Order: sequence, then structure tokens, then C-alpha cells
Amino acid sequence: IDEDPYSDQPSDLENYIEKDARSTVKLLIRKDDRSKRLIQISPYLEHWLLDRARQNRISPKDFGLPNDPKELHSIPHVERNRNFHSFLNELIEADDEIDTLKKWIMEVS
Repeated sequence: IDEDPYSDQPSDLENYIEKDARSTVKLLIRKDDRSKRLIQISPYLEHWLLDRARQNRISPKDFGLPNDPKELHSIPHVERNRNFHSFLNELIEADDEIDTLKKWIMEVS
């Protein structure tokens, strides 16, 4: 889930506690069922992706994507966009926070 400052957070979130955290990501586990986990990124997804790209000196413009999170959010079905996939793949190769996400996901696999 993302920590969207413009939306209410799910009420069920109060049933989770922080197990681990990095600068922009948190691993939350459910208080009454530790097998249930959430990963929370901060702030909201588009801003987080662009911030991670900046941290790694990856320019979204090189992939035909905007530098503005609101513009990125407004792209219909961006998840189907080949340029977006290429951007994500480069980011996945470079970013420590994404490495943390992969580690947390692998812990439950």
C-alpha cells in the first residue's frame, strides 16, 4: 500500500505493527496473525517511484515519462506502457529500497 496524503488510510491498518523499516518503506505485520504482512511505501506510489529514480540518477524523461508524480498518475494504464516497464526494470536494478522490498517478499515465499 502507499501512504497517499490525499486519501484516507485503510481502517484495518491499525491492526498492523511495524516489523522493519527503511527510509521510505515499512514492513507491517498483523497483530493477531503474524503471517499477514503489508508493505507500505511513502509517500504515494508515483512520488515514491520518481524519488527513487532521482536518488539513483535515473531520468524518467529518458523513457518518455514525466518527472511530475501527478502527470505520471494521469497516464491511463501506465502499467501496460513499455517505456514504464523499461523505467521500472532500470530502477529495480539500481535501487536499494527496491532490494529491501524484494527481500521482504522473499521471506514469505
